[in-house]
Amino acid sequence: MVDVEKARALLAPAPIRKLPNEMLLEIFAHLMSQSVFTGGHLAFTQPPPTPTTRTTQNFLINLQQHLLLAGAVPLEIDIRATSLDDARLQEVMSRSSQWKTLRLRFKLRSGELIPHITHLPSLETLEILQCEDTTFMKILLKSSPKLHTLRLGAVRGAVRGGILAHVPWNQIINLSVHRRPCVALFSEPGRCNKLQSLRIAYANLVHRTSSPHSTIISQNATNLRKLTFSFSARNDLSQLITDPDYTLVADVMSSLTAPVLGTLELVSGCLLTTLVLDDVTFPDEDILMILTRTPSLLNLTIREPISFSSEGSQTSEVETNVITPNLLEQVAVSRTPNSSGNLRSPLVPKLAHIWLRANGESFDETAFVDMILSRWLAEDIERHIAHAAGLDQLVAANLCVVGRQVDREVWGKLDCVKRSGMKVKLWDEDFPKLGMLGPEII
Repeated sequence: MVDVEKARALLAPAPIRKLPNEMLLEIFAHLMSQSVFTGGHLAFTQPPPTPTTRTTQNFLINLQQHLLLAGAVPLEIDIRATSLDDARLQEVMSRSSQWKTLRLRFKLRSGELIPHITHLPSLETLEILQCEDTTFMKILLKSSPKLHTLRLGAVRGAVRGGILAHVPWNQIINLSVHRRPCVALFSEPGRCNKLQSLRIAYANLVHRTSSPHSTIISQNATNLRKLTFSFSARNDLSQLITDPDYTLVADVMSSLTAPVLGTLELVSGCLLTTLVLDDVTFPDEDILMILTRTPSLLNLTIREPISFSSEGSQTSEVETNVITPNLLEQVAVSRTPNSSGNLRSPLVPKLAHIWLRANGESFDETAFVDMILSRWLAEDIERHIAHAAGLDQLVAANLCVVGRQVDREVWGKLDCVKRSGMKVKLWDEDFPKLGMLGPEII
């Protein structure tokens, strides 16, 4: 037990019982410095929390000390700037030869141009969230011999400014773009030759004055293994509207895959192993159509749109049910012969991991549990027959149900598969946000 009187006696002769406000301000400024350095990661944001000359000088000294300690270590840089007239930004720009990862958001005054950087020997990952200086972006792309990962946000010059024409496509293996740059990407041949991962954000949004139809050229994407479509359910955007026919999705899938002679061979040789449908809003029939074109899938993620209310509870954003009993039934492996005495060929026979996020009001956990059980090969002889037919056992399943608890009696039927080694996880009703977002399958 602590002796309070002894503790007070020790504090009595202390010369300072309370830190002066000036010292507290300096400590706060140091801790809250917006030039944050951890290991090789440096985040730079304007303006500083207290824009005084003294505080800015302290930030600059702090930054210089961090960079000095970093030595020749490759740097991960995150720059969000509204002005170039900043010694800290200039200090960061002077270390461009050490940049390994660069994340940019420049919101500058009209006509203000970014100093050109022509030597980026270490840059491997470039993410441009906002930038209107097309010349600067072109130079970045042309000066990065090791660049392999590119993420383009809503960058105005990506299409009209000719940014895509300067991308070193023979180097890029990971690409993330919005709808408009994606359309431009697929308008020229040879741009997907090296791609291993492609993410298309806001795939269902089009400008009010634009046609959803566009020219998509078939791509030789033999290396593509991961494809992600991210959608938006919002209808309150002034310049954008949702495309009810999801034309871009259909066009991209057709350019990568197509039935040949009644089979499900892929015309481009593209063997997708990971498919992510994030905030998906189209009907289950369309998802099933995609799955019939991707028999090589190992990992499947489908997330219905979810938002948080002002009270912090989770709510669904769409009225259309996506993860329906019909979808789960079609993904299940049929054990009952049809009228001809044959078993229905299973969709995605190699499926190893499945991750679903569903609206609790419409989700049928019984159909989900039945699907998991159908892909569990319990007996050795059953497993042997399945392997001979090209069917692999499911390895892991993750389920996130929003708004209610899953029936524990129904869920308990999966205890047998969990004991056998299959990894099955559930988040429902009170799950954390991390669980809602789910794991990123690589």
